[in-house]
Amino acid sequence: MKLHYGFILRMGQSKYKSSRNTVSAVGETCVSFLQRHNETLYCVSRSCDISLGFLADLLTLRIIMKKYKLKNIH
Repeated sequence: MKLHYGFILRMGQSKYKSSRNTVSAVGETCVSFLQRHNETLYCVSRSCDISLGFLADLLTLRIIMKKYKLKNIH
């Protein structure tokens, strides 16, 4: 929640559509880093453990992409 909240807060504050400074990072979760640049959402994940939340993480990333009209994910 801390990672996603931080990222969404920064997205709302950003006045630039292509800012590399829209970043959120935490050390406690599998998905530990989110960054937006142009129309791409960059995600760093320490794990892709299907049984521990991979599908929930993927769904959350898709929701973020749709909300901010991002076209790619890496």
